[in-house]
Order: sequence, then structure tokens, then C-alpha cells
Amino acid sequence: MPAAVPRCARFARAGPGAEPVVIDLGPIGTNRLPPGPPMSRRMRRGLIAGLVAVLSLVALGGSAAGVPTGLDRPLWTGTVSLNGFTLGPRSLYEATTDARTVIGRDLATGRPRWSLGIDRADLPDVTTDVGHGVAAVMTRRLAQEPERPVYTVTFVREGTGAAVARTDGYVLRPGADGVPLLVFTDRSADSFECSTGQMSCVDVAAWDLETATVRWRLHLPAGTVALPSFGWAGRLDGLAEVAADGTVRLRDIRTGGVSATMRLSPAHLADGHVQLTSDALVAALRHGNEIVVTGYRRPTLAPAWSVAVPAPIDPNSQDYTFRGGLQLYPCGAGFVCLHQDRQVGRIIATRTGQYSGPLPYPIIFGFGDGVFLTGTPSENSPSPVHNGQVVDRMGRRLATLTDVEMVPWEDSGDRVLVYREGRAGTEFVVWDGRGRRRTMGTVAGTGLACQARGRFLSCSDSAGVLRTWRMPAWATAP
Repeated sequence: MPAAVPRCARFARAGPGAEPVVIDLGPIGTNRLPPGPPMSRRMRRGLIAGLVAVLSLVALGGSAAGVPTGLDRPLWTGTVSLNGFTLGPRSLYEATTDARTVIGRDLATGRPRWSLGIDRADLPDVTTDVGHGVAAVMTRRLAQEPERPVYTVTFVREGTGAAVARTDGYVLRPGADGVPLLVFTDRSADSFECSTGQMSCVDVAAWDLETATVRWRLHLPAGTVALPSFGWAGRLDGLAEVAADGTVRLRDIRTGGVSATMRLSPAHLADGHVQLTSDALVAALRHGNEIVVTGYRRPTLAPAWSVAVPAPIDPNSQDYTFRGGLQLYPCGAGFVCLHQDRQVGRIIATRTGQYSGPLPYPIIFGFGDGVFLTGTPSENSPSPVHNGQVVDRMGRRLATLTDVEMVPWEDSGDRVLVYREGRAGTEFVVWDGRGRRRTMGTVAGTGLACQARGRFLSCSDSAGVLRTWRMPAWATAP
């Protein structure tokens, strides 16, 4: 993704399937981070922010077949490539093995709903349902600088595939109801003002999807960082810009106008972190053995709370050279997570500043209603969490997870879905917000790559077989 645009850092999967995406917002290198100096590639790949965004593609041919399992008979099966797949509320999006066509299939039946040809100068990247009956098909240019890829978005009618608009840029997440969809474009490759050493050089366009027109555009000065925020179900609901001198401007996402301004100490840009959430702009900066975290309430950006979180410096930590070991990122609606030296994590409520006890894990996901999955990945596991715990907002343990793979399920509410391999196949287990465990069933095969959406669960295996099931009603019941 463009260097100036908020970027995606992914856990690579060897084989077909989904890659959980982290959004570290800011102007650094090949991944998104808040203002400040760059961190190592290994650290960036280990950092998961906010809700899981499922971004991959798959190629498949549909047919009705299956063997009865604990999840009942599959609704349909297909043959997949290694490109991955994306689930929307109604469709499974996939790319053909020759990367020349993107197909939207009915999620319940596997029947093709539409197809879209891809320019030979591009490669399919990801397709996302962005609401208002529209899907965004994103592609990237074949001939490009590795650190500054060029992306194009084609908006199509979700039901028919009819193209309604095309533009350069990249879509991060669908917009909240009633707000336009933001498309970010890196202009560094085409603008004299954006030298190769300039970290942030971005334009923003707000698209009205109902009319397929641009509602407003924003040309950010070189060096200004764009900070989107993500609210209910991970939908984009706000935008702030942080200038090199520390000036913060909060934008009304409906009009693009400035709704509030404030000034941060430049130290926050050089040695701290800044994040925009649905409730507040949150800034963190180390002071000796403490990290002071301050919340500025939206929409006025008036100071709302400030807490000093214990964070003794570990001079032996490799990560100490990065902002004194400080890392702040969104980890769920209403929460940010703070890490010190990549050793201890804390969950902080963005409305009150209340923070959890220390969690000795490098990764924290929020799942709604104050439920979190925290843990460590495995070097040979495609899942972002391999061993860890389900905890509440205060860090109290609700369940322990060992040797599992996490299933991306962005509309799961307060539920966590994982699977574990055994001799009999692959077992799927759900934990709810009270830490109660319930087995969903066991399916044949191992080495699966899975995603869930609503009551649908889709998994592909290393042999290229994709199956889609309807999950039990209790798995999604309120």
C-alpha cells in the first residue's frame, strides 16, 4: 500500500486462505503506524490493531457435494487456487487462477453472481463489500516500486457486477451508515514535493456510493499523517490529520470540513504514538518508568482523561530503541491497547482511560462487548494467535487457548472462533463473552484456511478444496 496511506501488515499464510490484517496508522515504510520513527519488520508483522479485517482472494468452481460432519453437510464445495478468498454479507469473492477475472459467488449456494475482467497491467488484490449494494474490487499495478505499490479501485454493483466507477487509491474499510467511503491515494511517485525521504504524502477522496460520485476531496500537505478511526463492526467513522508541527485537525467525514483542532507536543510525533478512535483521539508518551496516555474527546478534542500507566524501562529489550518500547494501537470498538517493550500489554477504555492489569502477550484482539483474545503467534502457524487467553476488559482470564488457529469472524459479536487439528480432522470451538466453551463440530481434513461471516463458515485445504457450511443457530444467537 502507498507509503503515505495507512497500510496493512499481514500474517503470511503458506497456502490458500485468509490473512488477518493489522492497521497501524501512520506514515512509515511498508506498514501503517502512528507518527514516529519506524519499527522493525518483525515487530510490525507481530502487531494486530483493532478488529480483524479479512483481506485475501480465492479462485473456485462451485458444485454441490459434501460429507456429513459435526457442522452438518456443506452447503456447497468448490476448487480453489492459492490466492485466498473474501467473505461479504452475501457473497464470496475470489479471483481466477490466471488472475484475469474476479468473481462474486452467492455465499449460500456458490453460484456465480457476477464476474469482472482485470486489466493485464494489474493483479487482483482484494474485494470488499462496502455497503450501499456496492463491492470494491482492488487491484495493484504489476510494474511498481515494491515500497510504494499503486492501487486501483473499481466499484461494482454487488448483485450484478456492473461497474459504476473506477479510481486510483485504496479502500481500508467500509464506511459507517450514512457516511461516504474514503479512498486513500499515495501521490509520492507523481509529485515533486514528495521526495523519497518524505514519509507521508496522501490525498483522500470521499465517495458517495449511492450516486457513485466524489462528495469531497482532501489534499494533505507533505508530511501530514491521515488517521482514520473504526467504530461499530470495524466500519470507518472518522478522520484526523496530524501535521509535522503537532497540529491536529479532526474532519467531519460527511463534509470533509474541520470540526475541531488542537496541538500536540512534537515529542508525541518523534517518541510517542497517536491514534484516532470513535470516542477520542488518544496520545501516549513515555515519562521515565511511566507512559502517560491522554484521551481527547470527540468531536471537540477537549481533554477528557489522562492516566500514567506503569511501564518500567527494560534497557536490554531490542524494542527499547523504538520509542522507548512504546506502542499504542486500536484493539476493538471503545478500546486501545498499549505495549511496553513488546513485553506487556494493557487494554485501555477510550471513554474513561480505565486500564487493565498487565498482559504478558504481544497481540491483543477485541471482539466486542469487552471480550479480547490475547496471545502469541507460532513461527510456523498462519494464525495471528496460536497460544493465549480469552480475557475481559480488565485482563481477567476467561479461557486458555493452546495450539489453535483463529478464524477471522468480523461480525461475531462477543464470540471467539478457533479450530484445532486432531487425528479425526479439525475441531471448531466457540468461546462467548463469559468464557464459556462450546464445540461447534469436527470436519474432515487438516491444514485448513478458514473465514466466517454471519452464520457462514468457509474453509479451503491444501488440496484446493473449499467447503462452506451454515453454522449452528446458537453460534450467532444473541
